Amino acid sequence: MSKEKEQMSMYGIGPVYGGTIIILTVAAVCLRNMDLFASGRLELLRFPFFVIGVIMICMFFFMWIHAVLIAKVDDGIKENRLVTTGIYACVRNPIYSAFLFLCTGVLFIIGNAYFMILPLFYWALMTVLLKRTEENWLLERFGKEYEDYCSRVNRCIPWIPDKDLVYESDISNARWMVYDVLGNAGWIAYFWVIALCFVKKPEFMEYWGMFGITELAFIPALLMLIGIVELISERILKLDLVLPRYRLVRGFGALTIGGFLGALTALCGMVYGFTFTESDLTYMMILFVGGVLCGVFAGLLYRRYKRK
Repeated sequence: MSKEKEQMSMYGIGPVYGGTIIILTVAAVCLRNMDLFASGRLELLRFPFFVIGVIMICMFFFMWIHAVLIAKVDDGIKENRLVTTGIYACVRNPIYSAFLFLCTGVLFIIGNAYFMILPLFYWALMTVLLKRTEENWLLERFGKEYEDYCSRVNRCIPWIPDKDLVYESDISNARWMVYDVLGNAGWIAYFWVIALCFVKKPEFMEYWGMFGITELAFIPALLMLIGIVELISERILKLDLVLPRYRLVRGFGALTIGGFLGALTALCGMVYGFTFTESDLTYMMILFVGGVLCGVFAGLLYRRYKRK
């Protein structure tokens, strides 16, 4: 921001941040097949990583179009106006986040474990640069309006707006414990079976269809992992029975969706296996039960929360 004219910068840290992560991503693409990095190829996870990468690249286009063409952030900058509507109601820096998703998506598509640390660096770099530059400029320019906006909306990761909505559960401790134990047993069984499938390589993994379905099972597992991390952080912060809406959705919501998607994936595996193979499908059955337990009991806990 030019203090003399009190005019916000049109590009901010964009060229520095975007240029840095694009250069690093291009370097990763060029280096991925070198002998030094060949051992990091995630061949077994190639398909689910490809799907995740494509989704992230689609997110790039969605966020960039909404920020630049629909929310028209350029007009807001020219008018020294804080833009908080549209995509800006879900994330404070959608253009920077869009490039984060783009570069991360490319890294998922190339599928090399050595370069999977880069998305964490991209996030950390964005956070540090924004806190030291643009956030200070905007706070100086807009004061409390910007403070209130920051309290409602995430810096980097798009999330559901209206963080001020609070939900409370009246569930008894005994019922909570039962649901919690069964739900945890579900996701643990799900993760355990996926690991066994790729470590022990049961007979059904020799069929391309079953192999692909088992790879797809990683996508629900990723949702479950998001829910698990969120619930652990809630326990640390002693937030169990009273939760903001975004934490409720990110915790029990992600576990519920992940559980049911995992059960559906395992069901597809069982149907395919019974139809086209003569293999033992015990692992798929356990995967199905684990997904159902996680989805049902996380969902039952989710439903007990009501808006205060």
